Amino acid sequence: TEMRRRQDGVFQRLDVKATVQATVEQGGMIQFRYQKQPLSKEYLVLLDMQTPQNHRSRLFEEICLQWKANEVPLELFYYNGDPRLCWNDKHPKGLTTNELYLKYPEHRLILWGSGHDLLSFQSGALQPWSVQFDRWRRRLIMTPRPAGDWDAREDMLAQRFRLLPA
Repeated sequence: TEMRRRQDGVFQRLDVKATVQATVEQGGMIQFRYQKQPLSKEYLVLLDMQTPQNHRSRLFEEICLQWKANEVPLELFYYNGDPRLCWNDKHPKGLTTNELYLKYPEHRLILWGSGHDLLSFQSGALQPWSVQFDRWRRRLIMTPRPAGDWDAREDMLAQRFRLLPA
């Protein structure tokens, strides 16, 4: 239910009733009043599939499909190790990170996978291209690694993402 709860919007709209009342109280001097427009929380889930036979990825996919069935507004995309190109049934050729952001800029971003592909294999630092994800204000990685097994890689990912064990 928390995932379906509405949040205060970034945009405000004119509150006509309150504007009229305030204007009358000020003797006809216009007094604009606004109210925040509530928005539903929407999610963009990027699921690391690795291989179609990956049982853990299939489990995570089933969880996402259950969320959708329970009216959680989400868009589900898949990637294979590198989240810079993601696909789904609507976009079988895939969308780049930039294209995803242009379509879903206000969504909460969830990367479902270890996130280790965002790190340099040689240095362990965040890949320079990982800054692309900073455009989403709310982003997290749902990692299959138990919190007790986290190491320097998760410390590095935590500089850019909130981390939660799946």
